[in-house]
Amino acid sequence: MDDKGYNYDATALLCFSAYSDNVALVKKKSNKYIQLIGDTFSEETSLTFSKLLDIFDTSSSILVFHHQVYIATSVRMFLVEAYIYKANS
Repeated sequence: MDDKGYNYDATALLCFSAYSDNVALVKKKSNKYIQLIGDTFSEETSLTFSKLLDIFDTSSSILVFHHQVYIATSVRMFLVEAYIYKANS
């Protein structure tokens, strides 16, 4: 068990508007974020980065749903080292 680690990827966001009674449901699909709309949140629409920021800026609360992903310690250390290298570049 020493070489095992877990990462919790965000898979969906439930954003409550600060200015109205609206709720935005944002989901990660492949490498993009989509917004689920409609009365039953069954219709998908693509989100631009600016629209995603607008949802964040106008939200009073954000509920994040996570998915547990297994990741080996050696891979996790590589990702940390790559991040540190990029941050220092």
